Amino acid sequence: MITYSSFWPKVLLPVMLVMLGLAVYINSLSGDFQFDDHPVIVHNEALRAGSPAGLWAALPHPSRAVAYLTFWMNYRLGGPEPFGFHIVNLLIHLINTLLVYALVLALAGTPAVQRGRGTDGAYGLAFTAAALFVCHPLNTQAVSYITQRFTSLAALFYLATLWCYLRGRLSAVGTGRAGWWAAALISALCGMFTKQIALTVPLMIILLEFAFFDRRRPGAAAGLLITALLTGAVIPALYHFRADRILSITHENGNHPGDIINAGTYALTQPRVVATYLRLLVWPAGQTLLYDFPVTAGWTDPRMLVSAAVLALLFCAALVLWDRARLVSVGILWFFIVLLVEATVIPIRHVIFEHRAYLPSVGLLLAVAWALHTGIRSRPARVAVTAGLIAVLSVLTVQRNRVWQSGVAMWTDVVRKTPDNARAHYNLAYEYLKAGNPAAALDHFNKAVLIDPDYELAYVNRSQLLLDIGNLELALHDINRVLKLNPRRAGAYLNRGAILLQAKRYDEALDDFEKAHRLDPTMNGATVNRALVMGHLGRYADGLRLLNEMKDVDADAKFYNVRGALLMGVNDLTGALESFSAGIAHDPALAELYRNRAQVFQALGRYERAEEDLTVLIARGKGTAEVYLQRAYVRTRLQRLAGALDDYGAVARQRPGLVKVYLERGKIYYRQGEFRRAAQELDLYLKQTPRAADAFMLRGLSHYELRDFNQALADFKQARDLGYDVDDTYFDRTRKAMGSI
Repeated sequence: MITYSSFWPKVLLPVMLVMLGLAVYINSLSGDFQFDDHPVIVHNEALRAGSPAGLWAALPHPSRAVAYLTFWMNYRLGGPEPFGFHIVNLLIHLINTLLVYALVLALAGTPAVQRGRGTDGAYGLAFTAAALFVCHPLNTQAVSYITQRFTSLAALFYLATLWCYLRGRLSAVGTGRAGWWAAALISALCGMFTKQIALTVPLMIILLEFAFFDRRRPGAAAGLLITALLTGAVIPALYHFRADRILSITHENGNHPGDIINAGTYALTQPRVVATYLRLLVWPAGQTLLYDFPVTAGWTDPRMLVSAAVLALLFCAALVLWDRARLVSVGILWFFIVLLVEATVIPIRHVIFEHRAYLPSVGLLLAVAWALHTGIRSRPARVAVTAGLIAVLSVLTVQRNRVWQSGVAMWTDVVRKTPDNARAHYNLAYEYLKAGNPAAALDHFNKAVLIDPDYELAYVNRSQLLLDIGNLELALHDINRVLKLNPRRAGAYLNRGAILLQAKRYDEALDDFEKAHRLDPTMNGATVNRALVMGHLGRYADGLRLLNEMKDVDADAKFYNVRGALLMGVNDLTGALESFSAGIAHDPALAELYRNRAQVFQALGRYERAEEDLTVLIARGKGTAEVYLQRAYVRTRLQRLAGALDDYGAVARQRPGLVKVYLERGKIYYRQGEFRRAAQELDLYLKQTPRAADAFMLRGLSHYELRDFNQALADFKQARDLGYDVDDTYFDRTRKAMGSI
């Protein structure tokens, strides 16, 4: 029997496995949220629930409640930052590695293995299998892709179930067997409430029972009883399971748009998919997040037939090796059994994803480890080959994890490997947009619609980008294309309304927002934008009525911003201030709220608070010329003249043609007693606005202080001629000063 008293197998080898896992995955900890991480984690309101009960109530379906509970705990402890989520994912992978090690040791202690090769080299075999598992690059998606905790956590419960079952099965009656089997049952239930792949665990227990234990012994009956109990645990996980409904599902192929997936086409495609997993396990080259993978249309497809033949040969090998190499046989059958849920007839939108090979790989890697330990007789040679293989796989894993660092890195990799994939170009464009590179984003939006001229989402987002950079004509062209493809797309009317609003075509914009509302009455953005247009049309009361009809739960930062603007329109400054403040509390990142609240503070004479809000904007890189201009005015009122001059300087750098800056700087220089500089600024202003009476008056006063009395008199006269009420005392005082020279 295998004993657990040795320091080497109990401590040192597991520590080495953990260190190996940390070494190859340490660079994954700095990765960003990717792809489905955004709907599943970042934008998932359920994770903001205040308690596990609230989370349960918020989930649309509790079949993955255990995984969501771990996401919820991550969110509660560390907020929406990816680092904490990556830590937990890596921890799960390390636990899985140790479970693989423990499981192989347990299998080595079963009667069938004891009667055969025995336990010689069991620790080395277990270590090799676990090491290959922890460092194989095919497993990176299940670890570094945060959302695929569904897979890795389900694998944890799956492996724990089998290990607990085997520990109980190998225990003598009365020595904790019932406790081990109870733990197996609980673990199986947790797995089934994590991801549906755990539904095959009863089949796996049956396989282990028949493969490794003497069915003539009384313990077998107890084992099969536990298996039956585990099978019964499937029922709560399935809830309203109906095979006819599941098998009748159809999808558009997420790996090749335009293909339709149903139970038949999915089943015909899976031999090629499973063969791809096999190839990646043997030769992990060309890995990608999103494979371009058309469905198999019929039985005569040569690629499907070749793949099916390869899988059939592998399955036959498992049968042939049943007596000669039981661990290899079980490892191969493990691979097929775990894939039953995701690689047979149940249609899933994406026909292939690398994370689906995570748990199945355990079986084949066990077979590889066994082949290394039995095929290479020389221990030094075996150690060298195994170490070399682990080193190569580790390097590949580290390299693969670099791709998971950012959305741009990930989708650049996908585009490089599938350059004709419109969805890949679209996602890369979107990531460039988030990264603040609109030029690169536009380039890949262009490529996406070139590959797929009917790609609605690409047109929608390219239209928004064109709107943001001020190209209203092309933005309108794109959104009209979307509406031609899909006249009932409510969001397209919303976007077109936004374009028309920016073009100040208010009546047309209002019409589009109303169409969007009719098509989708739940679209809050349509209601908020209708109210915004009404404000531009001077219909403040109508706009406020619309917003007041919205439920408080629907209020977002834009809602508060628009309501605040409408309240300013009806001169309710107190209400406007409350609304803008509520918007900032809801979303502190919306810059427009600070600018608008500063305007209210300014109107209320609360200049210090206005300056604070405008300074926040500038500190966040939102310092437009308008913001600097507003802060300069506020600082002038606060007598912070040096700061105001700095702000006017920033305005002049951004908007060199804004002549108002010369006038305002001239006023400040005059107040500071810098009359020559004041006169110079006013010279520049009057060159472009030669009929500005107030500027002539101020320049005249500046020249008076500079004792340039002739120019002062000329400026006073010009100011009076242009309509400025210049008192005679200015002329008299200036002439008197001239006479005293």
